Amino acid sequence: MKHVLICGLFMVLASELQSRELSGRPTPAEAERYLTEEANRPPSKTDYGDPGLVAKRCSVDYQNALKGVLQKNAAALKQLLLSSKCMDGASAEEHADVLRATLAYIGDADFSEALKSVPNSIFEEVARNMVYMPSIDTAAFRQHVERAYPKTWSLLERISTR
Repeated sequence: MKHVLICGLFMVLASELQSRELSGRPTPAEAERYLTEEANRPPSKTDYGDPGLVAKRCSVDYQNALKGVLQKNAAALKQLLLSSKCMDGASAEEHADVLRATLAYIGDADFSEALKSVPNSIFEEVARNMVYMPSIDTAAFRQHVERAYPKTWSLLERISTR
């Protein structure tokens, strides 16, 4: 009986983790699902790998910013981008997934315009987060962004070629 319970618990945990995973090339529908899950997940009070907790250091309410992004609100997108300066380690990896999902969800034109509106230091953090995270195949992601999001790529490649 214990074995069945442990296996059941493992399946639930695996399902939870899988539901939060994001492919390197999300469709807008996959991106919307992922962003909705992240926006509705309460921020951790102790897990410094949680971007919601880490973003508070930058005075950004991460979950509210995500909810605004889902409404395609430009000010919310800017807040999400500004939170990039606080992310490091595990929080940066999760934030990179959120940024990739945001690009897929809101599209090339709006994302590239938002990138142009942030200070250069923030822009560089966003570019590093999006292009260099170890959770994705960097070369494949670069090719995908170059083809699918040419306006955004023309900005990101300035950083990625350094």
